[in-house]
Amino acid sequence: MKVIILIFFISMIYSHKVLAKVELSVEPYLGYSQMSLTFSGNEETQLAAVLGGKGGLQLGNLFLGIDFHFGGPYLLEENDNDYTNHMWGLGGAYSGKKIRAFLGYYFTNILEDVERNIKYSGVAYKASIGVTFASVLSVNIEYVIQNYKEYAGNNLYSSQLNDFSATMAFFSISAPLVIK
Repeated sequence: MKVIILIFFISMIYSHKVLAKVELSVEPYLGYSQMSLTFSGNEETQLAAVLGGKGGLQLGNLFLGIDFHFGGPYLLEENDNDYTNHMWGLGGAYSGKKIRAFLGYYFTNILEDVERNIKYSGVAYKASIGVTFASVLSVNIEYVIQNYKEYAGNNLYSSQLNDFSATMAFFSISAPLVIK
């Protein structure tokens, strides 16, 4: 997955349309997500609100920049614990007249179990596709794969972390703004 994202970024940088016009781009988004956690073979799913934003350079039809994502609280059925999730990363997008596509790599991905005071950290990958309406709003469907490698807190054994993963699918509405 990292190789695909790297190839995507390099092709964006060397595109002949990239050099045409450079503008600042900001895109706040609000959505609703379904997070599925698999922990020691048990899968739990819950819905929660998502808030985030992208910011960076708009290079013709291409975007390169950062993405911040905050979701939660997710109340999971098995243990009634609240979880929050936040991610910081880099991404690239193609924006046509109506269709938009985004790929991102999140070097900071933290899932926090609020009640037990445990923070899981790792990386995440995100892909999304959106449709732009009236050039001011975009409706997006996004999918995130999350991997956790470390934890900090109590009541957790390192062997349990090997069986811990998460995926997230969400619907969002964003307002892509280009500052000229």
